[in-house]
Amino acid sequence: MKKFDFIKSDQKNKCFETTSKLAHSIGVENISKQYFYEILLFLASKIRNAKGNNNKSVIIGLSGGQGTGKSTISTLIDHILNHYLDIKVMTLSIDNFYFSKEIRMEMAHEIHPLCRTRGVPGTHDTCLLKEKIDSLSNADSNTKTIIPVFSKIFDNYEPKENWNIFFGRPDIILLEGWCIGAKAIEDNEWYPPINSLEKKFDPKSEWAKWSNTALKNEYQDIFETIDMLIMIKESSIENIYQNRWKQEKTLKKLNKSTKIMSKSSVNEFVMHFERLTLHMLNTMPDYADVVIKKDLNYNYYINW
Repeated sequence: MKKFDFIKSDQKNKCFETTSKLAHSIGVENISKQYFYEILLFLASKIRNAKGNNNKSVIIGLSGGQGTGKSTISTLIDHILNHYLDIKVMTLSIDNFYFSKEIRMEMAHEIHPLCRTRGVPGTHDTCLLKEKIDSLSNADSNTKTIIPVFSKIFDNYEPKENWNIFFGRPDIILLEGWCIGAKAIEDNEWYPPINSLEKKFDPKSEWAKWSNTALKNEYQDIFETIDMLIMIKESSIENIYQNRWKQEKTLKKLNKSTKIMSKSSVNEFVMHFERLTLHMLNTMPDYADVVIKKDLNYNYYINW
């Protein structure tokens, strides 16, 4: 393990303890020293160096399939940078920028029935996301940026009085989400329906190609602002399915009153993302700045 001398020795144990407590509060029973040093502190070091002496916000992208642990990593990295490295971080999850349920119902009527399900490119309010990134990047000490909060339980935005407020300009904007940094699928790489959802509801790929067109256009305007792209790479699409089911069971464990999806419903949900996920697994390692490999047991590895 590297020593990571940018954190004082007497602070490392405290950092590990507080990070472990935070992880436990979001459903991770424990974190290993290997994960703490070789993943979290390694990424903290890379992000710290990316910050440099710039007088503008540095944008870090964190990408990974459903249930790969990207939200956990972003939460813990945010904690370490803010509390131990004096680096002001604002984490933006693309999951807080879905179109409202009402808008997606209109899209389902006007474009394709599958548009009602949130998640794929085309179902995010990219204009709102870009507006918030620009506000944060160009903020001064008196700027107040209001950040939306989306409830996955209710599949809609929280009331605006529950939205978050960020004051000033962050040193780092940590932009996390499953498709962050993804590139569109080219025509010569297009395959016929690849799973039962596409075969049943989108046999002509009308919905899939609509989503791919959105990714090719307005999403790239945002992704081009990313200064460093970090990818969590699962070894197979089968593991993505299992990860997402584990995530659903963890949600129930954290809140016993929450109604969760059945395993078959989870599998159908993940099918919406399978085409682009496979494309990302095949292409993103070639251009991501950091690739974190993950196995089904949530062991993470980076080639130093």
